[in-house]
Amino acid sequence: MKTENIDFEKLLIKTAFCCMASDGFIDDREVEIVKSMSNKSPLLQGFDYNVEIDRFIKELRQKGKGFSSAYFKQLENADMTKEQKLVLINFVIEIIKADDIIEYSEIRFFKNIKRRLNLNDDIIETVRQTIPDIAIFFEDDDVELEEHVDNVAQQYLDAFNLSKINFEPLKNKSKKP
Repeated sequence: MKTENIDFEKLLIKTAFCCMASDGFIDDREVEIVKSMSNKSPLLQGFDYNVEIDRFIKELRQKGKGFSSAYFKQLENADMTKEQKLVLINFVIEIIKADDIIEYSEIRFFKNIKRRLNLNDDIIETVRQTIPDIAIFFEDDDVELEEHVDNVAQQYLDAFNLSKINFEPLKNKSKKP
């Protein structure tokens, strides 16, 4: 049951951050996509991207895998509109595609998000129509099975290697995204 009122802008930036880190490497192109999409999004006009990213880096270093686990719970409990879900999904797909390498860990990250957002067919069809060549993101697998969601999330978190993540591309950011 979705009950948590959210600050969507912060959740969107947290999603972008988790997505960039999901393959263990934050690519400069991913950072540029986030900055570009943030500049284009009316939801993020005037939002201080840098403060949130710095906070997320600190929190990730302190909590490790607990950071991602808490993120997935927050996402699962968030009460979002269809439009917010579409914006979030679009952000995730564009970030994953940014470095021209789609890692299995990124697909699993997306599928965890997809499952936690409980996307209906209408939303999925809208995404498919607006973003070409994304079939791999919507293929069914074990993430789709309700009784295995927590196990799949744990497998994703077990594979997550915090020590591999290079945060330098995020530290070399400008004042405004």
